[in-house]
Amino acid sequence: LMLTLHRLEATEISHHGMDAKLLPAATCNLGNAVLVLADSITRFDGEAAGVLAFSASGEDSAVEAPTRYERTTVLSTALSLLLRATLAADPGLIGQYRDDFIMAIKGLEKLACFKVDTKSSESHSIVAILARSSIGEIVNTSSDDSDNFEHSFVSHAFSKGFVSSLLRLQTELDDHVCSLLQTIALQPYGATILVDAGICQSLQASAKAYLLEEEHVERKLRNHGAEYNKTTIRTPPFLLSHLKLMSALLASASLPYKRAAEVAISLLHTFALYKRIVLRLCSNFPSEADVLRWFMRCFVQAASLAQPTNTHDRHELLSNGVSKAKTIFLKARFLENGIAMLCQHLWENPFPTDLLPDIPPLLQDFDDDPHSTVVAVEKNRGQTWWNVLDNVLLPSTAESQYEFNAPTGRNDFGYWSGRKQKVWTHTKFEYSIAAMDVLSLGLSLLKRMDRFDLIDGRSAARGLFNCACVAESVENRISEIQYRSENSGSVMDTGEMVKSDNPELEREYLSRLGLSTARCVEELLIISFELAADAKENGKGDVGSAIRGAIEQSGIDSKGVGCLSMAQDAKGRGELVSNLCKQIQKKSKV
Repeated sequence: LMLTLHRLEATEISHHGMDAKLLPAATCNLGNAVLVLADSITRFDGEAAGVLAFSASGEDSAVEAPTRYERTTVLSTALSLLLRATLAADPGLIGQYRDDFIMAIKGLEKLACFKVDTKSSESHSIVAILARSSIGEIVNTSSDDSDNFEHSFVSHAFSKGFVSSLLRLQTELDDHVCSLLQTIALQPYGATILVDAGICQSLQASAKAYLLEEEHVERKLRNHGAEYNKTTIRTPPFLLSHLKLMSALLASASLPYKRAAEVAISLLHTFALYKRIVLRLCSNFPSEADVLRWFMRCFVQAASLAQPTNTHDRHELLSNGVSKAKTIFLKARFLENGIAMLCQHLWENPFPTDLLPDIPPLLQDFDDDPHSTVVAVEKNRGQTWWNVLDNVLLPSTAESQYEFNAPTGRNDFGYWSGRKQKVWTHTKFEYSIAAMDVLSLGLSLLKRMDRFDLIDGRSAARGLFNCACVAESVENRISEIQYRSENSGSVMDTGEMVKSDNPELEREYLSRLGLSTARCVEELLIISFELAADAKENGKGDVGSAIRGAIEQSGIDSKGVGCLSMAQDAKGRGELVSNLCKQIQKKSKV
């Protein structure tokens, strides 16, 4: 079939391409047959890529254009299937057809530049999505590790005009195009192409356009009595894809440090435009937790580029870069207006209250003084973000596919409290992992921005104790599942230790939660080291004692951090934890 389609290339007349001699419907049927057969083929040759490029040739104004678009995307899907099969069977074969793949991308350029409109029923959107997906598949399988830009795959596959058209779509808030741009950014020299084309300016233009629209909507709402009717402005649908794209740009290893630092500063200016959204996300957590997690990841990446921990990576631009980064954060007040507040709440409540151990007396907060004899203050200390989460998950509880016991060991605090064992759904696991990711990233950001002044020392000590206990509890649960798996059906298996609808899936969730919580403990230890030093210099003995008490009561100075043994660099990180504990205990001695 491929050869049959390829033979039509010789009959190309007046740029009609494959449609010069045969009816488009006929060749479209041949393309459909190719797609069906491609699912059973494991050997690839260059005919598919060449035919794809030839299929796209033709005039957009022609009557047969929609059929040609359909045929081309069908053939591109067949090419994607062949690429996956070949990559699994013989990866070395892919490199032999580099030029054919570049030609295929050229053939799909026009279709990929159709705008995707989720509100429209036109076929152009489907065509564009399929074309972009195929280009992404080609790039992922064909991109090489060239030593220089001129020889790289992306420099030959993506013309300046094509990249400019993609950026125009991104500016127009076609959020689907960001997936392809992210794929390009992650390839060697892909970020260079996008930065040269003006991706940073395009992302900033999108942010400004959205803010103007949001301000217009807010003014309209205020004029219609919104003060008396609850209205909520949700995060725009395009934002998550933009954040992932910006993260990919910041993660690029092919940009020189000076250029990468400039990109980081430019993107920080874009993030600053979204400061009100960040505040809303922090205040409404866990609603849209994944969007906040990507914001935090981008913040840390940008801060890392402005101030690398490795002194060998420091550039003459560094001092200027650091001052600019800190200035942007100070003006946007990201940390003061939400992040620091949320971090404190998360480290105080890494688990629901009934799954946490009792706080040792040394760490308890007895400050009930509202600092005023006139202002009446009412506090609800029992409400945490977990209560909000339970209300969010309540409507979907019946639809949960899998249920697991709460992530605590049989002998841990809270496991047997109440008559019924506590049940967690997979969704609750996902939110708990997102919370710990946000916390670890927020702590890293506070550390990098030197904003220890925003941290309450005694609260941080309670957070250290709580997170350390949670990490140990998750590790115990993993051990019990492992024991049950290895001793299933034995006389020791009573069936009451572990209940799990899917042990493998539960182990995956527990591993992710445990590693993220262990990272929080490490970050809190580093911050506690700084706080203990400050406490000693400024006579805050209660803070130093509280931190030392948290270390000793949780046992991390003797047992280490739970779940840390699962990390790839567990040995080095374990040694760091041990050294930090010793240094903190030494500094906090009276």
